[in-house]
Amino acid sequence: PLTDLSVTPNTPSVEDSPLITLNPEIDADDSALAVDSALDVSGNLLEDLKTIHQAVNPVALAQKVLRRHLWRLPFRKSEAALVEEVCAAIPDCTNDIQRKLTQTFATLVRSARNTANESSKLDANQCVDSPEKANALIEALRLTGVKVFLVHGIYAAGKTEKILKPWVESVTRSVTITSRVTLVDDLANRFDSYQSYQDGRISQHDAPPRLALCVNSINKSFCKRALQQAEIVVTDEISHVNSAIHHNHGTMGKTAKAVAKKFFAAVQAAPLFIGVDADLSNTDVNIFKQNGITPFVIQIVPPKPTTRKKVKISTKLQRI
Repeated sequence: PLTDLSVTPNTPSVEDSPLITLNPEIDADDSALAVDSALDVSGNLLEDLKTIHQAVNPVALAQKVLRRHLWRLPFRKSEAALVEEVCAAIPDCTNDIQRKLTQTFATLVRSARNTANESSKLDANQCVDSPEKANALIEALRLTGVKVFLVHGIYAAGKTEKILKPWVESVTRSVTITSRVTLVDDLANRFDSYQSYQDGRISQHDAPPRLALCVNSINKSFCKRALQQAEIVVTDEISHVNSAIHHNHGTMGKTAKAVAKKFFAAVQAAPLFIGVDADLSNTDVNIFKQNGITPFVIQIVPPKPTTRKKVKISTKLQRI
């Protein structure tokens, strides 16, 4: 399904697609633009359809509504049904307007699909065939001054147990960041001497030597102290963290931008940062670059299983 593409700010999205102009006279009217700018596209389809009736330029607002509800395709609404409902909300909608809206929406859908396909690609700096070789590569490059690594591997490839765990347990002070509270507890239990940021024994004046935290709590005073003193910062499910802090309509709401700023400041300040995810893509790499960080990308590609040659059994043996 086509999802909200606001979580991939580094790729061309439907938000960047230009609106068509169907009524130049109204579009050029400053007072009309002022009236329509006060009308909000809420995300509630029924309310947005009602809002179209109030617009001075309902066609322009209809395009915004189509773009806002693109995520409903294809399961909640079909492309044709959504366009039909929006056109029905436009007073005196002509066949020409409906045709042009249909064409514009088709362009938005194509753009969304292209973005979704592009976001799954990954151009790695180097491929290895095991987590152990990934660790050896990180160690070698670390000595040359590389500080930020992103590692991709298929599910159950050992990214957490064989990459993150050895690194965080090799130092006295480390911080693990993730996007899900349930994963925080899991990591705190799997890593030696780790504390969850929800541990009631931690005071605001502490700086836990080994801390697992959820990214939306990065502004807590003890989390900031732990990050400042950490020798290594790692992130499990880095792609999910990127999505959480760049989602315009996510659970963080208005705080997402501030959280993203703190997160990437922590990445830059860390002596060593390692992020892993099975969903790692060029989208994540570009987000790092947009924040002034060029990561070294490692992809774990397991070797293909060797196939045994079939031995032809003689007719004589088969009889036996």
